[in-house]
Order: sequence, then structure tokens, then C-alpha cells
Amino acid sequence: MSGGNTVFTVANAGNYYISYTINITASLLVSSRITINGAPLAGTINSPALATTSFSATIITTLAAGSAISLQLFGLLAVATLSTTTPGAVLTIIRLS
Repeated sequence: MSGGNTVFTVANAGNYYISYTINITASLLVSSRITINGAPLAGTINSPALATTSFSATIITTLAAGSAISLQLFGLLAVATLSTTTPGAVLTIIRLS
């Protein structure tokens, strides 16, 4: 994990279950995604057609040792504030094999 708790690096290669949920305080027309080594991970991009306060995705993917995983909001036209009444952001990473 990076010092700012924004990048998670997997130590071992393998198949990983990755899921995320983001909750923000106001409805915004914004998108979310997981990136691996800075590149968007297909299947995790959530681009709603209408403004929303909640985003989530789940995927099983193969990662190389040393892969850096980040959770992002993008396409922001305003400031997004993470919720404090529900978990603001949850990222789950489980090595399956």
C-alpha cells in the first residue's frame, strides 16, 4: 500500500477477486473505475447516464506480481465528497489462486 493509501500493490501473481463500492454525498455525473498500473481495468468502469451517489463493480482478473491497483473517480465536473454516513469507499482485493 502506498503512503497515501491510494495504491495497493500485489506481491504475488495470480487470479484476484476485486470489488469496489464508492458512496458520495451528492449526485454527480461522474464515472468510476479500477486501474492496474495506471491503465483502466475493463469490466470495472462504471459510467452512469444519470447523476448518482453510488458506484460499484466486481471482477475476477489475472494480475502479475507487483501490479499496482488504484480506485478512481473520473470525468469530474465538480468536487466529490465521500460519504461519512455510509462507507465512503470500499476496495476488496482477494487472491484466489
